[in-house]
Amino acid sequence: MKRLAEIFSASHEGAWFIFAVLFFAAYLFALFRKYKVSKVFHMILRLFYVIMLVSGIGMIIHLGFPYFFVIKGILAVTMIGFMEVAIGKQQRGERTIIPLFVATILVIVVMFMGTGQIRF
Repeated sequence: MKRLAEIFSASHEGAWFIFAVLFFAAYLFALFRKYKVSKVFHMILRLFYVIMLVSGIGMIIHLGFPYFFVIKGILAVTMIGFMEVAIGKQQRGERTIIPLFVATILVIVVMFMGTGQIRF
């Protein structure tokens, strides 16, 4: 069981950098109206959403549902939602300042919670 928790942790931590790069690539390609390329990055990003959600849920289960990590998980799902809204609106040519701002704030909060900089 400990080995499975290590696998979840390693895949979760390793996916963060790729996740951030894919989000900004999908968003920027949509910003510059390269919609087909943006769509490819967006689909790969969605695969990383699944990897991060499964590994995060696996770690929460392994740790016994501590409230701190449950709250972090809820914030992470909310962050993913705002990222999806930002990319979708950008692809449709709509204003994205609010969802992009909220997603950025949530990324910072979730990353600080994950690294232990924010504790409660």
